[in-house]
Amino acid sequence: MKRPGLVVLITLALTLSAFPIAIGSAEQITITVAATYKSEMDAYMADFYSRYPNIKVEFAGAGFTNPEKIFTLEAAGTPMDIYYVRGTEIHMYIAKGILEPIDAYIQKYNYSINDFVAQSLVSVQGQDGKLYGLPYDIGVNVQYYNRDHLAEAGVAASFLNNWTFNDMKDLAHKLMRVNADGQVTRVGYTPVNWNSWSFEGNYLAPWGARMFSDDESSLLLSEPAALTALSWWQQTLQDPAIVVGKSFPKNQTSLAVAGIWEIGSYNAVTGLDFDLGLLPVGPAGRYSSFQSSGYGISRQSKQKEAAWIFLSDWMGPRGMELYWAKTKMPARWSAIKHFAELFLKDKNMSSLEQTLSIMLLGRPVFPPGEAFYTQSKKLFSQFWSNELSPVQLADSAASLFSSMK
Repeated sequence: MKRPGLVVLITLALTLSAFPIAIGSAEQITITVAATYKSEMDAYMADFYSRYPNIKVEFAGAGFTNPEKIFTLEAAGTPMDIYYVRGTEIHMYIAKGILEPIDAYIQKYNYSINDFVAQSLVSVQGQDGKLYGLPYDIGVNVQYYNRDHLAEAGVAASFLNNWTFNDMKDLAHKLMRVNADGQVTRVGYTPVNWNSWSFEGNYLAPWGARMFSDDESSLLLSEPAALTALSWWQQTLQDPAIVVGKSFPKNQTSLAVAGIWEIGSYNAVTGLDFDLGLLPVGPAGRYSSFQSSGYGISRQSKQKEAAWIFLSDWMGPRGMELYWAKTKMPARWSAIKHFAELFLKDKNMSSLEQTLSIMLLGRPVFPPGEAFYTQSKKLFSQFWSNELSPVQLADSAASLFSSMK
């Protein structure tokens, strides 16, 4: 069955309007959240308690974000009220019946979701079309480049506005540095890690290929476009100027594809002058991958109304502005401007906006991406070392994927 499209979500969003929600009783209610309290949350929590003084929120700590820990709590009938749901793992929770669908709460409280980046909602949507959580971030892969390195090579930043993957190979060689002993001291280009949910959007989609069918019932690596992409990348990653895993902040590479979540740590590196550019254009266009994580309500919660009030507010405009925008790229458009003010003061915001328009949800979602890529890592490693051909990789990976369904 196909996952519902964005049109369904956008239509729902446009029918709703936002206004304050309230809990009717003055009784003190305590809810538990599987998350770690951070000092950056102080301003938001003070704001929340000023509006909902009868709801106390207890944060359980990092140990309770582990799926196995949550499964144990649920099986024992001692659930927390709100769980962290990583985008690539949420369907494990849905399949086990752990999460409460929240569509009824959205309708009951006339809660507006039209400010969310639409793709982020797809990441918390079940195959039944229902929402099982609210997202807090957009974890998109973006193109970083070192301004000093491009200037040294005499390359204008505008070159990245419409460059192709073949242009990338040429530029990587221009930027690569080799010492007197013939050792590569700096590579020119570092693609995003292939052993992750990023593979489909960043390695295959630019060639018009997909890794999985729409309903994720089968692997599509044997399709002609996928084999073409695999052949290109297998050859390209033998090039010493193009290497996965090199550190951008340590000047091991001049150009790197990495998550937007890295930007805070990059900003903190003394002497690192960098910016955001556009990703290379492939034969079928420009694409990237993203994942969104969020929080959902336990079906066994005894305080679902209070849990909804906190969840919806925490993921609402106030929570996004006062907390999430300070730590992550937030999932609401209105909060992205606050994120930009903090992290993108001298950066190319236009490149980020354009990347947001071409991102694909990292897959598979069921089985979770982590599980699939962990089990397929050996196959891909053999492929990158030329022990397997593209066709052999496609056949072996398809068999593995089928065994996991």
